[in-house]
Amino acid sequence: MKGQKMVKIFSVLMILCCLFAVCEGALSMLKLNDEKKICDSEIKDREMQIVQLENGIASLEKGKAGYESNLSALRKGKAAYETNKNAYEIGKAALDQRAAELAAAKEAGTIDEASAAATAAQLETLFAELQKNKANLEEYEKIKAEAEEYEEGKAQVDALITK
Repeated sequence: MKGQKMVKIFSVLMILCCLFAVCEGALSMLKLNDEKKICDSEIKDREMQIVQLENGIASLEKGKAGYESNLSALRKGKAAYETNKNAYEIGKAALDQRAAELAAAKEAGTIDEASAAATAAQLETLFAELQKNKANLEEYEKIKAEAEEYEEGKAQVDALITK
């Protein structure tokens, strides 16, 4: 009889151990599922970042040829920019000076019509040169802005790569 009681006690203990093991197994499966969901969401985030990075690289590659040509034009244009800027400033000063001289001469009545016409023609020539130099300066500024935009995009892609 004692042996049967012991078998019943061990049987009950074994049943309880098995139930405990089944509960732990179920909880472990739930925990694994949660971890899998987290990993899946991280994978999707990484894939989105990779796609974004690939798009950025493609955009850079697309603009690389333009950047290189603009960069060479920028380098060539820097010297021309300084020259044109100085020419622009000198031309503007000459235009202002000649306009002031013409106005003073007209006011004083010391200029005849032929001289006034010649001076006006000179002023128009100076003004045309001034406009040409201004256009060159604007073109240089445009190329410089495009080069800076490319550099900013390149820096952003480099920052994404280092992440």
